[in-house]
Amino acid sequence: MKHAVFGRLSARFAIGVVSAALVAAAGLVQVTPVFAAETSTGSQADASTTSPKVQALWGQVTQSKYIIQGASDSTKKATIYAFFDPNCIFCHLSWKLSRAYYPEGLQVRWIPVAFLMTSSAPRAAWVLLNADPSKAMADGEGGWKGLEDGGGAFKEGPVTAEVQKTLARNKKLFMDLGLTGTPGFVYKDPVGIVHTVSGVSSKHMFANMTGLPYVSVDDPDLDNIPD
Repeated sequence: MKHAVFGRLSARFAIGVVSAALVAAAGLVQVTPVFAAETSTGSQADASTTSPKVQALWGQVTQSKYIIQGASDSTKKATIYAFFDPNCIFCHLSWKLSRAYYPEGLQVRWIPVAFLMTSSAPRAAWVLLNADPSKAMADGEGGWKGLEDGGGAFKEGPVTAEVQKTLARNKKLFMDLGLTGTPGFVYKDPVGIVHTVSGVSSKHMFANMTGLPYVSVDDPDLDNIPD
């Protein structure tokens, strides 16, 4: 099942409910309308996908190059791996939504990919090569002046050979996991089964994926994400 992603977007982005689908051959992302399932607790982000292949790839996910945000290793109660592109508006919305769960014990390990725009790789490089990658990502995502401001405050860095290898490995892992768009999430449930989720489906999605208490977020940019 493809998951819906929501946003109040300017002329640069379509308004409404959309799911980002990866066009693997071209390395691009295409956006098509699709609705998420509704239940009594809201649109479910945990209508996830899993398979033996996804289970087998968990080790690669945990060994990937990522940027940690949220709870520390000593205080975390839940961990989610999240693929993001610095130019992805829906990654930005999920970043804003996730922050409310950091005090509850959520740690997010953000895995950079770069296929949305030509500036995606230099912006990902700036985060990866920064002396403080977590702060760089927070500055980049926190610098969006509005939902039309693609890329927020991400600067650009040199796409070194090592950065190219990292981004190529991350993209291959993204595709091997069967993720259909950014943001793409990977997590283990309480019994150890690995799940993947593509897109932003509801304000409950982080609670649904982690089992942490639902946290209400008052942010105009998130108004079009259903409860």
